[in-house]
Amino acid sequence: GKSKMVRTLGGDTAVDVVDTLTPKEFEEQYYNKRRPVVFTGMTKDWAALQKWNIDFFDAQYGQQKAWISVLPNGLSHPPNREVEMTFADFIRIVQKQEVDVAQQEQLIREWRLQGGGNTGRYFFERDDRGSIQFQHQPESATAVAPQAEKEEPEKETETSISAPPSSTSVEPFPPGLVPTVQYYLQQSPVRNFPGIEQDYTMPDLFSHIEGSVFGVNTIFIGSKGLRTTLHYDRPLVDNLFCQIKGEKRFRMWRPGQGRFFYTFGFDTNYGHVSRIPELDAPLGWDLPGEKPANMVDLDKFPLYAESQVAMDIILEPGDMLYIPKGYWHHVAHESHAISMNFWYY
Repeated sequence: GKSKMVRTLGGDTAVDVVDTLTPKEFEEQYYNKRRPVVFTGMTKDWAALQKWNIDFFDAQYGQQKAWISVLPNGLSHPPNREVEMTFADFIRIVQKQEVDVAQQEQLIREWRLQGGGNTGRYFFERDDRGSIQFQHQPESATAVAPQAEKEEPEKETETSISAPPSSTSVEPFPPGLVPTVQYYLQQSPVRNFPGIEQDYTMPDLFSHIEGSVFGVNTIFIGSKGLRTTLHYDRPLVDNLFCQIKGEKRFRMWRPGQGRFFYTFGFDTNYGHVSRIPELDAPLGWDLPGEKPANMVDLDKFPLYAESQVAMDIILEPGDMLYIPKGYWHHVAHESHAISMNFWYY
């Protein structure tokens, strides 16, 4: 038979990469087995791949209004603040924040190259307004806190969203850094973009699946460095996620892993979202050749250490990823990115 392509950055399972499948093949090989798969040929005739960019949305939809998430430090983590604005205003902000994010990444990298970040404890702190900032507790102060194991240096880079003991001094890092607030158009229904449906074709993959009902398809536009915290899609839906411009990194965990993720309570709107704010260090922190820093505070979220990433991949323009119902995922923008998805009940 034809040799199968796979894609992986890590995790315990590589993701199959196929050109296209018939609805029957999709149902038998992936849907029934609840297995993610990447399609590379499903979007090849879409005008969206050539047309969609910031200038296109500005010209076509500049005066349309949309709800935009306002994300301190670029992290989408409940409760998100949303503002309504015109597309033209959103696009001006995105163009500026691209520059701000690049400068912030450069500042952090230079500081790390000069030896910054190697002493004390680094963690994410939620301030009174709900914004999550990266903070540093200096070495002298960590003496009163539980000591990290010395044999495992990466353990010293810990994070917490609980306040450190009041006897310690905490400072933002690096000196002079003001974390960028990033604006993100996420899950904006295509009805906000009249006429845009001529630029793509509805996938037919779910057409034969009994009881499957198409829900909605939505558009995402945002800058490099944005992250969406660990979650599964609710209501429980299958997701076909299509990358149009730029690249996104998806890490996925199987449905049974939720017990390790400290979800918000079911009495909230966020029972499908982890309370762990960040998994990774900010852009610019991880230096070439270093093991990427784990920024999960294992004192506060010890069960996270038992979780097992199933799949870790980068989606590229033209890719369509099938995320089965109940799969946990964390999404990071590797670049400026435009995406669209289709949800099926």
